[in-house]
Amino acid sequence: MILGLYEQEVIENLVGAPARFRVFVDVGAADGYYAVGLLHSGRVDRSVAFESLPECRAAIARLAAENGVSDKITILGTASDHFDDMLRAHKINPQETMFLIDIEGAEFKVLTEEVFAFLKDSLIVVETHAHIYADPQGEMERLIKAASKTHSATTWSPGPRNPWTIKELDGFPEIDRWILCSEGRFEVQQWLRFDPL
Repeated sequence: MILGLYEQEVIENLVGAPARFRVFVDVGAADGYYAVGLLHSGRVDRSVAFESLPECRAAIARLAAENGVSDKITILGTASDHFDDMLRAHKINPQETMFLIDIEGAEFKVLTEEVFAFLKDSLIVVETHAHIYADPQGEMERLIKAASKTHSATTWSPGPRNPWTIKELDGFPEIDRWILCSEGRFEVQQWLRFDPL
C-alpha cells in the first residue's frame, strides 16, 4: 500500500478519472486508504466514507486528522437498501462524484437499477465478490444488466507489477520484491468499472 502496488489498477482508475469528478464516495471504506488518500493527494475536494465497523470508522477519523483533511470527509455507517436516498440526504451531486464500492458481496444488493439511474452521470468502480455466490456469473450479469440503461461496463483483474522499478526496494532480495507484489488473495480478484453513457 505504501509503494502503490496494492490494487494498483484501482488507484489508476480513480486518479485517472475525468477531472470533473471532485467528490469521492467510498462504500466499504475500511481504514480510509482511498477516502483519505484521494483527499490528501488533492485529487478530490470531498470524500464520503461508508463503513459498517465502528473501529474502522474511528481509524478513518484518525487517519483524516493525521493528514489534515478532517474538514473534507464525512464518515457514515452502513450503506442501506435505499442507497440513492442516503446520497441525496448528504447532497451528493452525481455529475461530480466517483464511487468505489467494496462491500463483500452486498454490492449486488446496493446497486439496484434505481441507484444506477440516480448515478447516471457518475463513475462507479466495484470490487466484485461473485465467488461467494452460488451463481457468480449470473450475479455479474445481473449487475451489468441493472446498469445497462445508464452505464457501460468494463472488467479487469490484477495486471503486471514490476518491483524492479521501485527505488525504495533497491537492495531487497528477489523473493521479497515479489512477495511485496502479492495482495494475498485466494481467488483472482475482478473489478467492474461503470462509465456514464
